[in-house]
Amino acid sequence: MRITALILALTGLSACTGMEITQPPVDVVARNPGSAAGLDVYAKARAQGQQVPRYRGENFVPVRSYTKAGSNGRTEVAGANCAISNALYTAKVTTPVMIQVPNYGPQSPAINAQCSLGGASGTSSAAVYNESSVRRQNAGAANGILGAVIAIGVDAALTNPEKDTFLYRQLDVVME
Repeated sequence: MRITALILALTGLSACTGMEITQPPVDVVARNPGSAAGLDVYAKARAQGQQVPRYRGENFVPVRSYTKAGSNGRTEVAGANCAISNALYTAKVTTPVMIQVPNYGPQSPAINAQCSLGGASGTSSAAVYNESSVRRQNAGAANGILGAVIAIGVDAALTNPEKDTFLYRQLDVVME
């Protein structure tokens, strides 16, 4: 599952024109390491029978840093130091990088990034989205307005948070 997720993440990035990520993925670290097993921060609570989100493996999330260029543009820069965090885990990374995070489906918390390079700094966050729903709706939209309308109805009927795939979008941090 881990290799499949990495391949999907890297395949999705192949269309991007960003800098190549040359360092290996960085695992996040549980804020409460005593409750975790690997990336699963709820492992011990789950083993004790507590109601906690189901662990679905890992997600790989690219983290990239940019500086403003012109009135609406941006230029990717390497070497920004970033603190990745949410209520469950943290990591310190240098961009561009791929982070590996636990996947709890729709209960996965948003990821926050705070980056700095020289005198510039910026923040960004990414929440999970339902990739299965996006694929279903895009398939219908490819068939015109009627296809899009039908796809919305089909998607509403087929959406299943327990079985659908949830992913994070790339974390893009624009520094000023």
